[in-house]
Amino acid sequence: MLRHRLTIATALRDGTLEELRAGAPPAISGFWEELAALVRAKHLDRQMMLDLLGEAYCSSWRDLKPYVLRIREAYGRDDFFCDWEWMVQETVRIEPIMAASFDPPPNPAGMVTMLQDQIDVEVALRH
Repeated sequence: MLRHRLTIATALRDGTLEELRAGAPPAISGFWEELAALVRAKHLDRQMMLDLLGEAYCSSWRDLKPYVLRIREAYGRDDFFCDWEWMVQETVRIEPIMAASFDPPPNPAGMVTMLQDQIDVEVALRH
């Protein structure tokens, strides 16, 4: 997941997010959609998800909403990623402060560096 997040962060930094078609956008979107479906079906606790991952799935929605809208339009399906969108809306309803997750990232280059550093640590730990 870190490598996919790095791909998204790099595209945001470089202004090339619209050019991404495969790989990172569907992997990250699919991950959040699956978790959100479990929350919506009450197999996972909504408050726990908000507390542990709220900022992550809200900021991922901020970054990937254009991708989601593009996919919905391309397939003529408004229900694609609807559980993830619902979870984001519920999160903001429950915790309005989470709306700040939709602000533009303050330092896209710093995010790229941080993610690359995290990947480097994981690689080093494997050896």
